[in-house]
Amino acid sequence: MSQDRQYLGPNTSKYMGLLISRNLLRLISFIFYVFFIWTVVTKYHSVFLAGMIPAFSMLGYLLVLIPEGHILDTRSRSRTIFISVAALTVTYATLFGFDSLFDIYAVDLVSSALTWIISDSFHSLTKEMVPDEHLQKAISTNQMATGVDDIVGILVGGLFIYIGMFFMVATLVSVSLLSLYLARPRFRSNPGGEKTSFRGVFSIIRKMYPFMVIGFVLNGLFIAIDVYSSGLIYMIYGYPPLYYMLFLLGFPVGVLLGGIIVMKLHGKINEPVAVGLGILIVGTLMSVIPFNSIVAVDPFLTASMGVVASIVNIAIGTIIIRAVPNELTGRFNAFATIFFAGGSPLMAVVFSALAGLVYFPYVMSVAGLVAAILCIPGYLSVKGMKWQVAAETQESTVS
Repeated sequence: MSQDRQYLGPNTSKYMGLLISRNLLRLISFIFYVFFIWTVVTKYHSVFLAGMIPAFSMLGYLLVLIPEGHILDTRSRSRTIFISVAALTVTYATLFGFDSLFDIYAVDLVSSALTWIISDSFHSLTKEMVPDEHLQKAISTNQMATGVDDIVGILVGGLFIYIGMFFMVATLVSVSLLSLYLARPRFRSNPGGEKTSFRGVFSIIRKMYPFMVIGFVLNGLFIAIDVYSSGLIYMIYGYPPLYYMLFLLGFPVGVLLGGIIVMKLHGKINEPVAVGLGILIVGTLMSVIPFNSIVAVDPFLTASMGVVASIVNIAIGTIIIRAVPNELTGRFNAFATIFFAGGSPLMAVVFSALAGLVYFPYVMSVAGLVAAILCIPGYLSVKGMKWQVAAETQESTVS
């Protein structure tokens, strides 16, 4: 905690309260995700219906992106978090009375939108509260916390597959209420967006669009893992929920390890190399997983993907957060996410539909190979983006 105080200053307790609140909500969103993807694929024996859960999850976020960005830059971000958590609690509570496939999709859509708003608000506050020289450390800490959340969420979500839906929903609501208490507004954030326009956002996007386009394609390809994982374990290999849980568990364990590695190598990571090599490794592993029949190996493969993905995310996040002024953070995130995440719901539907036409392990493998090929343009685009950020920082320092 003493190290935290060095880069969070007097707002340490308030910031940590929001950090815990945000990560509790990530945890229960994973519980929801794991529980219902497995439930749908086993109840309806359909990869397509299960694949619609990640599709609706991303669609929910895309629907609120533009108004969300404006709100985060012109209103109190801490108050936005509190209101969103309250709405999320009510949304999860509706599952007590409704459990049809339509109800599951509806809650998925709304809850994902609210969870993303909360997460984006928190990231905007990170830019506002943490000094520039400690941003990589703060982002690494958040990445490690995310890994812990996902690990616990997968374990608990897998456990509820055996216990039942009522106790799962009760847990979602209870944890949401705890998060609501932790997120209560204890200070007024100051985005200062009243005097800014979207022109500055477009200026930043023009400098970053090559990588943003690559991110659009990559995220669309990588969603195949979410779409096909339950079908791969249940329909192809015939394993019980425990193996599905272990398969999912590997990735967040890797994310946690990746965050620790970045903390140890603070300031020593070459971002373009990390991104280019990381895309190559993750894509290659993704192409191998569908044809690995030794289920005990899968968690190690997904853990390796998690380590690399964590390092890549921290590298990219550090460059972007330094390049974007605080007063434009919310709106930039809104537009950037259309590129970074916009391909995910579209490709989730495509991959789900292809499962009924083509042997879907083949589709997943080809998607991984295509992603791996993008390592070179990924490296070049991040190298150019980092150069521009460094040049502008030096220019502003001189002036």
